[in-house]
Amino acid sequence: MEQYKIINGNGYLPINATKIEDRAFKDCEDLTSLIIPGDITRIGEEAFMGCSGLTKIYIPDGVTRIGWNAFANCSGLASIVVSRKNFDFDSRNDCNAIIKKEGKILVAGCKNTTIPNSVIEIKGEAFMGCTGLTSIDIPNSVEVIGWGAFRDCIGLTEIEIPASVSKIAGEIIHGCASLNSISISNDNKEYDSRDNCNAIIETYSNTLLMGCKGSTIPDSIKVIKGKAFSGCAGLTSIAIPDSVIDIWPRAFENCTALTSVVLGKSVASIGFRAFDNCKSLTNITIPDSVTYLDGYAFSNCSSLTSIVLPKSLSDIRRGLFQGCTALKSVYIPDSVIEIKELAFDGCDALQDIYVAPGKADYYKALLPENLKTIVKES
Repeated sequence: MEQYKIINGNGYLPINATKIEDRAFKDCEDLTSLIIPGDITRIGEEAFMGCSGLTKIYIPDGVTRIGWNAFANCSGLASIVVSRKNFDFDSRNDCNAIIKKEGKILVAGCKNTTIPNSVIEIKGEAFMGCTGLTSIDIPNSVEVIGWGAFRDCIGLTEIEIPASVSKIAGEIIHGCASLNSISISNDNKEYDSRDNCNAIIETYSNTLLMGCKGSTIPDSIKVIKGKAFSGCAGLTSIAIPDSVIDIWPRAFENCTALTSVVLGKSVASIGFRAFDNCKSLTNITIPDSVTYLDGYAFSNCSSLTSIVLPKSLSDIRRGLFQGCTALKSVYIPDSVIEIKELAFDGCDALQDIYVAPGKADYYKALLPENLKTIVKES
């Protein structure tokens, strides 16, 4: 915007400005310093999001509102100070964070933040993109951790959750590729990390909510929640125990280093894009307990070479193996009565589609023209 200027790395606002508009300096990577004038009362949503060169922030007296993600993805941010005269916000105890006084909510943090032992809530995406953050001590005062609170903190290696936390929103550690250790206080009544599993488990439902590259799945888990391991680029193998019944949508999406998956014999459903873009996955055995494979469940698994579909499957859903460029052979059971569009789209290496004796013509009718010639009776 014309009224917002950057000269030699310094941000300048127009004379008599009273607010910084939404996304005013968004993705201004060259911005290294900024003096926010005392007349400013409002900082808009995503106002400085992606300003990776910004190292310090000073919030003056008059600021009464700070918008969502105002300082998200400011990966170089090391110092946050709020004027002691500000009525609505503070940075108590030199914590290098912005605390909203009403509600005691940590609104924004940085790689040098120390969470004060008075904060009740960590707001959603408060630390998003703090790539220099390696560990965080969450004090016993915290009761709520908001959605994506530590999202994309790629340097974060460990996190401890105290007994006081009663609400954890989704994706709080999404994209934390280095995270290896998750521990939850034994006194927490809502969540646990049983058997030193390095995961967040909802205790009453036995649902694994979130995991990391150091996770193991305990033999008591019934459900793996959506996006539980999504973006966990350091995860190389996982064994899903017999206790698990459902794998929700996008549970292992973008686990790009995942080479080995062992599915337990009780898994009944695998959700939408559950293993999408697991491009290092070379093989997977799907047990006959699986009755539901949702669309794109294994799309873009570009190292997958063969697949045997379970005998209980009734249809092959849209885009199920789309983009599996190394896939050479598929075994279709005679329980399948429908093959939906794009199921094998982009599977250019596919040479053999095996079907039950006497079923070749039936499945040729369900497949696109380019695949009819490779249908073989086994």
